[in-house]
Amino acid sequence: MYHQIRHFFSRSRDIILQTRSPKLPLIAEVTGGNFRSFFQKTAAERKQFHLPPFTEMVTIYMSDSSESLVKQRIASTASSLIEAAKGTPKTLVVYDHLLVEKRAGKYRQKILVRTDDMMTFLEPFRTQLVRGRGIEVEWL
Repeated sequence: MYHQIRHFFSRSRDIILQTRSPKLPLIAEVTGGNFRSFFQKTAAERKQFHLPPFTEMVTIYMSDSSESLVKQRIASTASSLIEAAKGTPKTLVVYDHLLVEKRAGKYRQKILVRTDDMMTFLEPFRTQLVRGRGIEVEWL
């Protein structure tokens, strides 16, 4: 990846970088061409905060035309996942019961799951997640 970005920057004359914080050291490294340092720091941060690729994350979306049904299903699923996470080290399950979005006439809520072994953690829920109507699982 480092070589691909370096190649991209070497072929372009002008690069526009949009940011709210132009004085961040990270921005100075990228604009100064110090990509190796940028990737090393980014990788260290991702490792420290248990983010991919150092752990696995998925977002589970549930949607339906009925807002109350979505809230009921998400609460039930999240409760089961949270309970399962108690016995699994380094596993985090998060959802906001108040946050509901509406897209194309359907209400939608999500659950975020972070763990070191996602397949093992989600195995007991496979039937529910695979066969459930209005359920999407997105690997991050």
